[in-house]
Amino acid sequence: MPIPGRVLKPAGRKTQPANVGSEARRIILWYLIIGSLWILISDHLVLFFFTEAEHIKWAQSYKGWFYVATTALIFYFIVNKRISLYRDVVIQQTRMADEMYLLAYYDSITGLPNRAMLKEQLREAISAGGEDLRFAFVVIDIDDFKHINDTKGHTVGDTFLRQLAETLLREVRAPHLVARLEADEFAVVLMGMEDGPQLVAELEHLRRELQRTWRLNNESFVLTVSMGVAIYPLHGRDYPTLVQNASTAMHHVKGNGKDGFSVFDPEMRAKSIRYLVMQEQLNLALRNGEFTLYYQPQIDLKTGYVRGVEALTRWQHPVRGNIPAGEFIPFAEETNYIGNIGEWAIASAFAQKQQWESQGYNDIKIAINVSGSNLTEAAVVRCIRDNIRKYPVDYSGIEIEVTETTVIENIESAIVALQQLKEMGISIALDDFGTGYSSLTYLQRLPIDIVKIDREFISRVSSDSEEAHILKTIIQLAHKLGLKVVAEGVETKEQLALLRKYKCDYGQGYFFARPIAAGDLPQYFAKNFYSQLPS
Repeated sequence: MPIPGRVLKPAGRKTQPANVGSEARRIILWYLIIGSLWILISDHLVLFFFTEAEHIKWAQSYKGWFYVATTALIFYFIVNKRISLYRDVVIQQTRMADEMYLLAYYDSITGLPNRAMLKEQLREAISAGGEDLRFAFVVIDIDDFKHINDTKGHTVGDTFLRQLAETLLREVRAPHLVARLEADEFAVVLMGMEDGPQLVAELEHLRRELQRTWRLNNESFVLTVSMGVAIYPLHGRDYPTLVQNASTAMHHVKGNGKDGFSVFDPEMRAKSIRYLVMQEQLNLALRNGEFTLYYQPQIDLKTGYVRGVEALTRWQHPVRGNIPAGEFIPFAEETNYIGNIGEWAIASAFAQKQQWESQGYNDIKIAINVSGSNLTEAAVVRCIRDNIRKYPVDYSGIEIEVTETTVIENIESAIVALQQLKEMGISIALDDFGTGYSSLTYLQRLPIDIVKIDREFISRVSSDSEEAHILKTIIQLAHKLGLKVVAEGVETKEQLALLRKYKCDYGQGYFFARPIAAGDLPQYFAKNFYSQLPS
């Protein structure tokens, strides 16, 4: 069932009139001057040309009529010109006032009311509504909209926003309100609604309408939306509080998988506060050098020697101690800090690689994890290129690990970035294989060298399990595609025996070693695991 809606209309405005008083005074002054001069000059001319009294009387009479006619024409042209100028000024002032009003209260891309207009309309509604007023304030955010701008360009993005605005206008009608807050965020105010079945039905309807297949420039794609709701007056009695709480609820939806809606709950605010605290702590950690890299060895399952290491970021907080990556990485992913942490990790790994090579460990590879968002934004490519110039190391010993799910979300951009890295001599590993799409089509399209089988998959493998047959097939297919295979999460001899039986190339996990500090690794590099490998 469609939701009625309306576009907010501007209130009446008055344009300041031009100051015509000074113009009138100037006209009167000229009239007095011209009239006085005419009387003096014309009287002398009459007496000069006429001597008889009858002729003088006749001349004086016609002189007066001539003056009246002449001044009437003069003042007609003067006044008409002034009126035309005044009219042009008024029209221009009115047009400028309208344009300024539109800029101040309406969004230039979609034509929807903006944040300022919505704030004013809600203020008026709250003032006039009394104690019985109820409404639901909904913040709508387009999930992953930035990828449209990044891959299709801002022109396509703006076109999509206009189409979405038209959909909202069609579905949201009076007495409800709709506005664009900023970027890809919109607001809908559902008057007379509280938390309950009716609100859920309206939100589900909006969600379905916005999730339909969109077509732009002969391309089709489906986007999802995250919606947060604050109820007046339960969750706030003014615009700032309502938009803040609705936004908090919206971010709660995004943090739990996106594509849905949620009504504000005070616990969300507590989580949001923790989120802000974590943001500040991440900022301090970067500035104070609280991050460090630990390295987990990867073992060649044929020779038993260390093939390389995976660089893992660790956060040593001055008060809380070691903070697990699973706790701070998701926060960093949702903010721009993941980019800064990623660039720090790349530079640190390059510096460590240079140090190990100076100690004679030239054949030790370092695998560095990078964020999918940084990859598609080309930040990783730029950072790698900068560090190649800075550190004279064997770049074939540098690997970049990207997760399967993040690459597939933006495959076209990812392919471009990965290909650029390949051209620099950097090898590419596809991490967490087996948890996402696991499509052979993607394996063929992506310019990768290594497939890393996820630890969760390895943990379920036993000699008679279905996973064992799948594992064997994955390894065989990867080899046919010319790819090496790393098995993560190797913890038992049985798992190791199966991996060697199916000719997996490399193993990584607690069976061999936990992540190790850089200073302790040279001793570990000399260790031979061949005697521990099953025959």
